[in-house]
Amino acid sequence: MITEGEIIMNTEHRQQKISFWHSMKTQFIAVVILVAAVIVILYTLMIMPGVKSNIRSIYSDYLLDLSISYGREMESAMQVNIDLLDNPEAAQDILQQLDIAGAKTAYAYLVGFDGTMLYHPTAEKIGQPVENDAVKKMLKEIQGGSIPKPETVQYVFQGEKKFAACYTSKKQFILVVTADDADLLAPALMLEQRGILISGVLLLLGALAAFVFATRITRPLSKITDSVNRIAQLDLRNDQVLEQCAAHRGEVGSIANAVLRMKEALTEIVQKIRQQSGQLFDASETLNNNAVKTAGNVNNVETAVNEIATSATSQAQETQGATESIISMGTMIEDSTSQVKSMNETADVMNESGQIAKKVLEELGEINERATESINVIYEQTNTTNDSALKIKDATSLIASIADETNLLSLNASIEAARAGEAGKGFAVVAAQIQKLAEQSNESAKRIEDIIRELLKDSETAVHTMEDVKKIMQEQNEKVKKTAEVFEQMHEGVNLSIHGMVSIEEQTQKIEDARNKIVDTVQSLSAIAEENAASTQETSASMMEIGSVINDISQNAENLKNIAEVLERNMQLFQMEES
Repeated sequence: MITEGEIIMNTEHRQQKISFWHSMKTQFIAVVILVAAVIVILYTLMIMPGVKSNIRSIYSDYLLDLSISYGREMESAMQVNIDLLDNPEAAQDILQQLDIAGAKTAYAYLVGFDGTMLYHPTAEKIGQPVENDAVKKMLKEIQGGSIPKPETVQYVFQGEKKFAACYTSKKQFILVVTADDADLLAPALMLEQRGILISGVLLLLGALAAFVFATRITRPLSKITDSVNRIAQLDLRNDQVLEQCAAHRGEVGSIANAVLRMKEALTEIVQKIRQQSGQLFDASETLNNNAVKTAGNVNNVETAVNEIATSATSQAQETQGATESIISMGTMIEDSTSQVKSMNETADVMNESGQIAKKVLEELGEINERATESINVIYEQTNTTNDSALKIKDATSLIASIADETNLLSLNASIEAARAGEAGKGFAVVAAQIQKLAEQSNESAKRIEDIIRELLKDSETAVHTMEDVKKIMQEQNEKVKKTAEVFEQMHEGVNLSIHGMVSIEEQTQKIEDARNKIVDTVQSLSAIAEENAASTQETSASMMEIGSVINDISQNAENLKNIAEVLERNMQLFQMEES
């Protein structure tokens, strides 16, 4: 049986606390942050390098255009002032106009074909050899007899990466317009920093928005989870929070509505089970009570049937004895007939004593009536003996059954004890059962003694009755003898005696006929009694089988009652609104 505590413990055991990393909210926020981080990384690693490359290309072309433009302007100025290259101030007037927006480190300088600085914003470098490796390379080409085309080169000077646009003039100078790479990329770096800052801000805002949005999504789900947990704890009462969640129009509302429908279905099922469990309990209890009553009635009927069977058997035996007695009586009647014939021979004597014979015959009729009464007493005593014999059979059957079972149990106990050795002590249960059966045997023996005692008593009564019958018959014989003596003296009443003898003979024949009918009837009764005994024995066996079936029904009804009680207790664990 599952108790309320076990159900609650099982429910609590299955209620797992949501891990932070497995939470839908955390996963949603993590996805948003991951997407934003990927965007920032893509911006930094893919977009910004392209932007920087484009800016370098633009500034490279711009520096090259400036170098060409100012180089040609210098060539035009040299047509007017041939000594321009020897006059740094004049070159300064032209080159100081060079301005690159956003590039503070940009400047221009002139280098002669001999590698000498003709002009430089730093006055100390004027007249000094050029230090730029890219320019030195161009000077070598010039010394080789070729004039390099205008181009843009990159180089490192004093640890700084620089861009330089070089214009080589046929008028013996090289115009170099240069600027620091970091200065040229300052807008891109600022753009990159701003992009990263904006991305970070957007990342935080996205995370915040994701947190708010995820909270809006998961909060109703958490409420629904709490409601489902309450249902799991068998609480089916009204849940306002779940009904509020069901009012949502989105997926949350669909989930809440599904949970509500499930809850309503569970409530209806529990109510029906409660009703059915109550009816089942009542039906099982009624069935159990009826089975117990029926078992008692069956036992009573079985006892009565056993007693009837014993009575029927005894009655058959006693009826057989009565048949033998009636046959003996027939012999006596035949003897009386012979005596009547003898009396016919002494008709002369009987004629004289007719009146006396008549009186004697009347007395003989009275004696016969008394004999009939004695026979009735014998019949009644025989019935009593039959009842006692029934009880004897019942006790004898019980003793035989117990003896058989005792023998089997004793044999089983001996075998099992021999097999088990020391473990044979466990057969104490069998020994106890044997002892109980022995006690039942003793009780049955006592019952047999009591019944035998009653049977002996009834037999004594029958003996006394038979003695009375014997006395009556003896008295009747004496009367008959006296009648014979009187008939000897009845010389004058011969005719009357003969007529009387004829009548006696006729009555004797009628008695013989009646006796034969009685014998047939008694024999029929004996056969019927034997059939009744056999039928009652079969009925007793059937009643024993019925009793066994009733006991099984009673046990099953008790089990059904226990199941109904367990079901009712389990149904009480559900918390529901009072109707």
